Amino acid sequence: MGTGTSSRLVTDDTPAMVTTEHLQRYLSTLVDPRVRRDHGRYAEHFVAYSGATDAAGILEYLDALRKAGYRPGTIRQVYKILRRMFRVNDIPWPLGPHAIPDVPETEEQRPALAPEVIRAMIARAKQPGYPRLWAVYLALATVYGCRRVEMAEATPDDVNPKDGVIFIHTHKHGRQRYHLIPEPILPILARGRTLLRPRSPSRLNQIWRKIEASVGFPHWPRVGWHSVRRIVDRELLDAGLPESQVAWFLRWRGVQSSMAHRYRASTVIGWGDRQETVMPTLDRETDVAVFARHPFVRAWAE
Repeated sequence: MGTGTSSRLVTDDTPAMVTTEHLQRYLSTLVDPRVRRDHGRYAEHFVAYSGATDAAGILEYLDALRKAGYRPGTIRQVYKILRRMFRVNDIPWPLGPHAIPDVPETEEQRPALAPEVIRAMIARAKQPGYPRLWAVYLALATVYGCRRVEMAEATPDDVNPKDGVIFIHTHKHGRQRYHLIPEPILPILARGRTLLRPRSPSRLNQIWRKIEASVGFPHWPRVGWHSVRRIVDRELLDAGLPESQVAWFLRWRGVQSSMAHRYRASTVIGWGDRQETVMPTLDRETDVAVFARHPFVRAWAE
């Protein structure tokens, strides 16, 4: 983590600390309620910790996060959140561009889980007596490459067995969208959807450990739900799918669509109780192409 300071030095007009009023002004600029909640809790924590507006105070806070076990990527995100909160409130940001926390290459290159381990987990999930909730989360991770936070926030309303679609609330500024539900996991999601409710990331970690244990796989450091997402990405690329198609399917940040395209994804209301979820053609075609070569969709079908 660098210690460079900005040319915009603290002046006599700079407030001594960030206040709850500054916090609320910052939160009011966050339109997406999920972003407001996720970013807001870090901003609120900083205000409660010290709310310092000088370089030493900010660096002390970031160092406290590091000592508390926060990952480098999270600390970097917190840095950006605080910097934006300062700018929204016209408070000079006292740190220069080189002060942003680094993310080690080992952090970016987290392990992927071997395909044979994934297949063993899927085979175990199809056996009698397997917990339905575990099977639902395993299906979401292995088919759609869902992030832990995306699964932690899934609700019954996101799964529409009648129309065969599921809505995934993407994080990390990716594109949230409807996905088709492939036939092999439709019964699993249909039966288990009522068990979905907001859960803490730590609870998802506990479930992951139990899924590992159910197949006798020892827990490795830094291996978790995201390790499944990584192998899904690799397997789809190795199956010959275009990178752009894989990025679209996995809802990567930077993959955008036109407003006309997004508007086509809607629930159409008709006479009586008729409702139908309509997916954009590109989304539907992407899912069909991906599922045709998706190795773990085949594993669920076997």
